[in-house]
Amino acid sequence: VDVTITVPTGSSLSTRSASARVTATGTFATATVHTASGEVSLEKVEGDADVHCASGDVTIGSARATKVHSASGQVRIDHASGDVEVHAASGRIRIGVAEASVTAKTASGDITVEDARSGVVSLNAASGDLHIGVRAGVTAHLDVSSVSGRIRSDLPVGDAAPEGGSTLAVRARTMSGNVVIAP
Repeated sequence: VDVTITVPTGSSLSTRSASARVTATGTFATATVHTASGEVSLEKVEGDADVHCASGDVTIGSARATKVHSASGQVRIDHASGDVEVHAASGRIRIGVAEASVTAKTASGDITVEDARSGVVSLNAASGDLHIGVRAGVTAHLDVSSVSGRIRSDLPVGDAAPEGGSTLAVRARTMSGNVVIAP
């Protein structure tokens, strides 16, 4: 059974399902999605997005503050203008542009933040690689560790902090995996 609902641009979305694919195209004011099983795809949320998905991939094009909880499946957030919080038991987490703080945890899977701009980026994986891209001109303070993996920073090192840039604190922990920090 397919259900299609057309609403005005800027409407709020709230849905609960046991097993369904949720695809929301267009622009929404806020979005709250709870599903036990099924993919979730949100194109654009001008406000906050909150997604709980037991099993299935989650894709968010853009949102302000974003929370995603997933037991199994990949999580992709292309652009977050507010804080991001992602918890996944198993699955890869990918965040494109993060304009504010990011907290991401997974037991098994890689975590990538492609363009961190400010705040605190806190990544934790029991088993998985951690990749953090730091925007040019940002002063980054690093606190990273890996029990059985390599740690590499390709950030330029200078005598003085960049003028006018924001500050970013990176805390990255993995038990089994590599940590890479790059511009």
